[in-house]
Amino acid sequence: MPVEDASVDLVNAEIAAHWFNTEKFLQETARVLKHGGCLALHAFLPDYEIHYKDCSEELTRILSEALEMIYSYNKQAVTIVRSQYEDIFRKIPFADKKRITGIQETFLLNVEDIINLVRSACFYQEFFEKDKDEATEFLKNLEKRFLGVLENSSSRQLEFTATYFCILATKL
Repeated sequence: MPVEDASVDLVNAEIAAHWFNTEKFLQETARVLKHGGCLALHAFLPDYEIHYKDCSEELTRILSEALEMIYSYNKQAVTIVRSQYEDIFRKIPFADKKRITGIQETFLLNVEDIINLVRSACFYQEFFEKDKDEATEFLKNLEKRFLGVLENSSSRQLEFTATYFCILATKL
């Protein structure tokens, strides 16, 4: 980072640390943080739940199957996130550190919102770059599967639950 040693109060990486070279990132973080400065890492698990009447299990399964397919474009990043940054946490060179897991938040989304969420994922973007036609068809089929379960009502509000985690550390 193009900043002076011990000159930064906060280093924050939101849904990003799994892309970094961990050793270099943590070494540079230790260099730039002031004493009392904070490192904050946070992300959400790449596994979600959808709740809607008696269709919850099937809707969640459909989404999980679709996500597993696009996650195949970068299994290493998915593995790091699913570990909730366990290895990154162990390597943080500060004694004052804490990993907080199991933070859940539920949003109301319709089918279009969920399709757009999948479309915005970097893993889908990699898929799209490799094969635009197949990626586009993939989203159409995903939407069709959801609508089949929901009796073709795309406007129904579904409870979409994401699970977050964070790591906080202070340079003493």
